[in-house]
Amino acid sequence: AQAELRAALRASASDASFHEVANLPAAVAQPLQRFDALVLYFHHPAATLAPAEIARLRDYVRDGGGLLAVHAATASYK
Repeated sequence: AQAELRAALRASASDASFHEVANLPAAVAQPLQRFDALVLYFHHPAATLAPAEIARLRDYVRDGGGLLAVHAATASYK
């Protein structure tokens, strides 16, 4: 599903850049405002993000950043 999502984004946004991260909490600690939008292929339970990290994502969206969270279960019935 990740490859399909990447291909769809490239087809619709020629200036899209991709940054894969292995550690979501550490990535959320970085400045998010440099991105127009975040796409999370999400397979971590919410408990892996501390309340402060969830607040950073909330604030990013509240300030106009885009967020698309896709749960890994979307690829379960191929």
